[in-house]
Amino acid sequence: MNDPGEPPAAPSGPAVVGWWRRRWVWWTAGAVGTVLALVLLVLLLWPATTWWVEHVDGVDLDGQGAPTGKERQEVLDKARGRITAVATGILAAVAIYYTAANARSARQTAHAAQDNVQAALRASEVAEAAQLRTFQLTQEGLRQSEEAQRRTHELTERGQVTDRFTAAVAQLGEASTG
Repeated sequence: MNDPGEPPAAPSGPAVVGWWRRRWVWWTAGAVGTVLALVLLVLLLWPATTWWVEHVDGVDLDGQGAPTGKERQEVLDKARGRITAVATGILAAVAIYYTAANARSARQTAHAAQDNVQAALRASEVAEAAQLRTFQLTQEGLRQSEEAQRRTHELTERGQVTDRFTAAVAQLGEASTG
């Protein structure tokens, strides 16, 4: 489960991984979105312009005293200019929103990378301390092993001397009785 501050985990599993990672799905969605945006723009700039002029600007294009010819074209062109300005403002707001979302995502990714580096550093420090302790214990074990070998060697030499002395005494005892 994710902490409240963490981004949600990416979907997984064979069924989910199949569709959301396919590039053609994203390209198709982008193409469909672009076509829809262009159709909407065309509708706004031509058929919807008369609606805009009549309902938003309050100019009657079909009644008495309605502009004709060049005046009508100027009114429609000005309305198209305002529609274009509004659409541009909306697109700019959407672009700013997605830029901010991208920046937030990049910041979260950078923080996660920093956390991972810190965790790796701590893990390497712990591993280094463990290796140092292992080295020290190995050295101590070798020292104790060498000490035990030295003592075993000394005891073996003493045993050999004792055996030789015992054999010499036995030989002297046999020589004096015989």
